[in-house]
Amino acid sequence: MTANDPFPTGKATGKFSIPPVTLEGTLVRETEKAVLFKFLDEDEVERSEWFPFSQITEIHHGEPNSIIVSGWIYAEKQKAWGGF
Repeated sequence: MTANDPFPTGKATGKFSIPPVTLEGTLVRETEKAVLFKFLDEDEVERSEWFPFSQITEIHHGEPNSIIVSGWIYAEKQKAWGGF
């Protein structure tokens, strides 16, 4: 972690924990280990991302579907999009 990076790299230590993130969208595909979820990010850009079940705390089926994912994995995906 650096002074410019608000989130720790690696495992959460409790001292620097990132709250879970709720995403609303469409459950596109599901495998034994992950789900492909399509959603709009904070900039209203449509994203399709794989999320491993180990990082999902809840899945809600309905209109729209929603998933709750760990904050650190979402933050890592934002970095990959150039959003951080």
